Amino acid sequence: GVFLANKELKRESISAKPNSTRQESCDDARGGSPGKVVSRQSSVRDMISAYESAKKKQRIEEKEEGAAANDNLANDESEPINNVGKQQESSSSQSTNDDGNQTKEKATIIETSSLQKGPLVGIKESVFCMIPIEGFRKESVEAVFLFFKGVHEMIKLCTDMELLLDMLKLCNTFKMQSPLATITQKIQKCNITSENLMNIFETTEKFETIEQYKELSRDLSLRCLNFARSNLASWQVMTNFVLKHESKADLMVKLFKNLKQASAVTIRRRVVNDNKVQDESPTFILANLEWKILIKRAFGFRIVVEVQQPDGTGAWSCSAQIQLKLVKQDGKPFHTENLEFTFGPGKEAKEFPDYKKLPQKLGSIKGFLLDAKITVKQVSDLHQFSSAIENNNEWFDLTPVVGHNNATSAEDSQKSDESESKSSVVVVFLCDNNLPIAILQSLLIKESEYFRTLFASGSAPGKDVKTAQTRSFPVSGFNPVAIKSLVDYLKGFPELLESRQNFSVLADILRFCQQYSISKPVESISKKMLQLPLSMDNLVQTFEASQALKLDGGCTAAVAGALEQKCVEFAGANLASWPALLSFIVDKSDNMKTVIQIIKHLGQNTKCVIRARFGEVSAMTAETSKNSPFTIRANFPWTIQIKREVNSKGKEYLGAYLYNDGSSFKNWSCDVKGSKISLYHHKDGYSAKLEEEGGGDQIDSYNEKDRSWGMSEMMLWSDLINPEKGFIKDDEIFVEARFEV
Repeated sequence: GVFLANKELKRESISAKPNSTRQESCDDARGGSPGKVVSRQSSVRDMISAYESAKKKQRIEEKEEGAAANDNLANDESEPINNVGKQQESSSSQSTNDDGNQTKEKATIIETSSLQKGPLVGIKESVFCMIPIEGFRKESVEAVFLFFKGVHEMIKLCTDMELLLDMLKLCNTFKMQSPLATITQKIQKCNITSENLMNIFETTEKFETIEQYKELSRDLSLRCLNFARSNLASWQVMTNFVLKHESKADLMVKLFKNLKQASAVTIRRRVVNDNKVQDESPTFILANLEWKILIKRAFGFRIVVEVQQPDGTGAWSCSAQIQLKLVKQDGKPFHTENLEFTFGPGKEAKEFPDYKKLPQKLGSIKGFLLDAKITVKQVSDLHQFSSAIENNNEWFDLTPVVGHNNATSAEDSQKSDESESKSSVVVVFLCDNNLPIAILQSLLIKESEYFRTLFASGSAPGKDVKTAQTRSFPVSGFNPVAIKSLVDYLKGFPELLESRQNFSVLADILRFCQQYSISKPVESISKKMLQLPLSMDNLVQTFEASQALKLDGGCTAAVAGALEQKCVEFAGANLASWPALLSFIVDKSDNMKTVIQIIKHLGQNTKCVIRARFGEVSAMTAETSKNSPFTIRANFPWTIQIKREVNSKGKEYLGAYLYNDGSSFKNWSCDVKGSKISLYHHKDGYSAKLEEEGGGDQIDSYNEKDRSWGMSEMMLWSDLINPEKGFIKDDEIFVEARFEV
């Protein structure tokens, strides 16, 4: 309990009408109040007033019953605290009222938990009344009521947003005013970090339920958004953030949606009038693009608004309205400029005119504030994802052939045909929702070892329906479209199955074949699943199909592993930037569990293979380089880099390097072993290759200063561009890097 004098409570709680119809009795179990019923949500002052009115009425009744009885009750100090309705004349509890008369000052116990019945040692029972406060944390009750006594430190030192919210609710419930300013100020100035961002954002959702604090909720939500805008503009930071807050996926998606869909931002930057050549803001997110504001002092004073070229795009554009406002430190603006500009390839930066008169305007001012408001009007053609993974099969076949060895022998087939030719029994598969799909029993016996054994034993689980020539067979957990496609295929109509492009349907066909030992279509479906092109639209569906096949094991396990690896490689190549990752998370938020699994696999994929095609090789000049698109492996972005190298003797060579861009980290390092770079020969289906390797167990360390490993003299340049040598075709070469992190 928290002890407070009644006058302290009355001073802090304003009178208000009850805002709840639920009534509670404050007698018996709650401290012996004489039975006055008060509202649970009424103010503390109302509750005390109701209590004292009832006490006054009781004193009059007791006085009429006789002073002797009152004296006996007053002298009994062994009564439990529940008998607080009894009176105690005590000189130690007297004080002077406004009229100068001596009156007793009562104390109030604010009860935050059930209080055991029994005597309160050393305290007169009659000077207490009990007020129940339920549904609030003990720490928040103590902090608020100690604030009334002048102890403000508990609120001022509090950093727990949940606790501060509880204090607000407490003050709101009992109409207490004085702590509000301190609590709201503490919330408004809270320090947001990567560790507490989600907790604070979650608290803003709860603030919205309190009408008078909706504006506070909006301000705090905007602060969370601005923090995320400036601190999540990194692939590694964003993936770590996603995995860390997996349990709050819905809330995280809401934050990311706000981040992606926001079209306007105001960046305030303090500019000091020093000799620094260039000053730049942190990278921030707007309209799913990376922005930066630079202040250049060389050859005058210039302000540059810059957009980074989006990864994986060719033509793109972003139309924006920009307002620059220069503000003195006293808050008075002294220069404003507005313009519209369309960013795009070759126009990634907009430089504002030279402020030649700015030093004169600044005068003796040591610095000023730069307010830059950017409003994006339209963005087009962002994130056209790479198709390199799908096109690998044009170069050489990397697809494992998965077969099934349960084929029926010719002799068994002949016996089966002879046996079943005498029968025309129809089996009806009852799919989910009782959808019927019919097939001749003879076909099932011919194609399936399972059904051959089942029907031969006469112990088929289904029971006959309609006629003795029809047998029902329930199958659940499979897509009816998959079973229909398979049945048509077995009947001799393969068109429906061959037209299927849906990975989930194809996976269900394989699972059905695995479960019921149907071998005929397994090999062709397995090949088809591994050769179908992936896209951002079907990536989640395909990954889910691979996980379903993995659970079944057996012959589908090999397909599941290859399909999973294909998904991870595609994701690594196409989600290698945070804008692409942010779009993927927001667009696929309905399948957030699968999205998180894909991101986890990107971090766990330590055995890595990167393949890249380089075009227009013969046009490369000395000391120029080309990079493949970045791809994520082991939570790092990697690329293959080729160069036209010139050695000290003037000879030109092909240089090939594996490059790690860990720039999102500070003081990072990455150890790699078994690095191998291969240049493929295009003859014989690109099966031959020239390999250079660092050694099976050799460790190569990558860090902030040393980000690449490779060979500066992999092949003479003249041999490379000579078609007779077989390494270049249509002015393209194909390079592969293998390594283990």
